[in-house]
Amino acid sequence: MIIPLPVLRIELDDGKTAAVATPRGAGLRVVDGRVWATTSGDLKDVWLAAGEEHRVPKQGLTVLEAAGARAAVEVTSPADRSRSLQRAICGFAAAVLTAFTIAVAVILPAQVEASRPMPQHLASAKVSP
Repeated sequence: MIIPLPVLRIELDDGKTAAVATPRGAGLRVVDGRVWATTSGDLKDVWLAAGEEHRVPKQGLTVLEAAGARAAVEVTSPADRSRSLQRAICGFAAAVLTAFTIAVAVILPAQVEASRPMPQHLASAKVSP
């Protein structure tokens, strides 16, 4: 069972660093300022400005540094893939149920009505051009 972690907010003065153990897929969201981030085992460092987000590609120690001014960063838990699968399954089930309902409530009654014999007074009427 995966228990979602609360959002961790880190505030850094200019040039100050913080190290956070992050699981694969954890999110980094810069709320204020500009931040340099690097994760152990990952050769790509990232620069993030206010409003930008980044997903940590692998589990490790992530170091954050405020660059140029005070910065605030929120570290969020990884996206829950099992919930995404559950949503996809529910969406598929909803589509199947909708198609079944339309077939039973709309199409089937229309076909039954169309297969009934036409009343004699309408069947014998001639249409003239």
